[in-house]
Amino acid sequence: MVRINFWACMIALLVWVLPVVAQQPASANYAKKSAASATSQAAVGATVSGSGSTNFIPLWTNSTALGSSALFQLGGKVSIGKKAPAATLDVNGSGLFRGVLQLPATGNATKTAGMNSQPFDLLSSAFSNSTNAAESQHFRWQAEPLGNDTASPSGTLNLLFASGTGAPAETGLSIGNNGVITFAPAQTLPGADVTGDLGDTGQIVNINATNTISASIAQFTSSLLVPTIRTTGDINAGGNVAAAAANITGGILAGSIGTAGDGSFANVSGFQAMFQNSSTFETLQLQNFATPANNVFVEAQFNKNGQSTFFTDALGDTTAIGIKHAAVPLRNHQMVNVTSMESTEVWFEDFGSGQLTGGIATVSIEASFQQIVSLSTGYHVFVTPKGDCKGLFVANESTNGFEVRELSGGQSSAEFDYRIVAHRKGYEKMRLPVAVMPRPSTKVARP
Repeated sequence: MVRINFWACMIALLVWVLPVVAQQPASANYAKKSAASATSQAAVGATVSGSGSTNFIPLWTNSTALGSSALFQLGGKVSIGKKAPAATLDVNGSGLFRGVLQLPATGNATKTAGMNSQPFDLLSSAFSNSTNAAESQHFRWQAEPLGNDTASPSGTLNLLFASGTGAPAETGLSIGNNGVITFAPAQTLPGADVTGDLGDTGQIVNINATNTISASIAQFTSSLLVPTIRTTGDINAGGNVAAAAANITGGILAGSIGTAGDGSFANVSGFQAMFQNSSTFETLQLQNFATPANNVFVEAQFNKNGQSTFFTDALGDTTAIGIKHAAVPLRNHQMVNVTSMESTEVWFEDFGSGQLTGGIATVSIEASFQQIVSLSTGYHVFVTPKGDCKGLFVANESTNGFEVRELSGGQSSAEFDYRIVAHRKGYEKMRLPVAVMPRPSTKVARP
């Protein structure tokens, strides 16, 4: 009877407790897991909305909608702000880089060849009336190797250019690794007025200025080309020095010295000029491009009074107002002047020897001498006997030779010397020509 009552009590307890537990709220963790599961199931079943354009990379405009971004991709190329990219990355708009922008070398250098950098190109467009079309004006900067396969390899930054569809070529403008600028040959710069030295050797390569260059000392590794040079010191250049006028109290040391146009070095005092050369080329070259004539001069020298003392015209004729000497040493090493004989006409002469046979000798005129003198217009032969005879005379002169005969029908075998004198070919009628004298130039060339 007691056992029946125990189980009856347990059944009654369960009937009372279970409804109460079922009415209690769930735990916080359980609630979160349940909510996440419900949301995930809802997202999987959500609908994506929006629209886009072909080849534009999509962009989420909100959590469930897509639209077109600014990125356009076609054929492995990407553009920003435009369609149809023309390069791997084609940007239509400005850019801002907050780090280093590098254009690396196109490859690794070898012993036989260095490698340029990737180029940086800038293009403008100009209309050509010859082609009746717009043409690109293509500028390019690129780093280039210098001194490849040496102990001290280096590089330069070079400017290249091409018009139209041509490949950019070197302009001559470059910047060295020490900041020194090498200018293109036709470069012009404003005039430079300084009180100290104008450059140091190895620093200034070339100056082609439109105004005056004024300095205490001017040193260049290449050329100095200006309208006017004014220095209180030296001009030192590895290339050309050219000016319309120059006032220099020091010396000039240069590869060549010239004038701009028909200008001149107006005043050079102190050490005048030095020309040094260790090559097979001429140390000094003078050339006049005017039509050769006796009033066109290649070189002329003047005294203090402006009188021409020595000059050479473009025909090659040389004239001096003084005496022509040859300086010849004596045994004691003293030098003495030997004076040239001069004539009223233009003569060439030759000398020779011969011997009579039975009182007669035939002398042939040397073939090379025949080519440089005018024998057909007549010539002179002077003979000197060198042995006992009745005397000698000349007969049967021709353009090939002449005969030497003994007077009074003599039959001796005497030896003789002869001297033949003939006009230089082309100068047969020249006698005491009027001298055309050069005058000092007073012109100053235009810059």
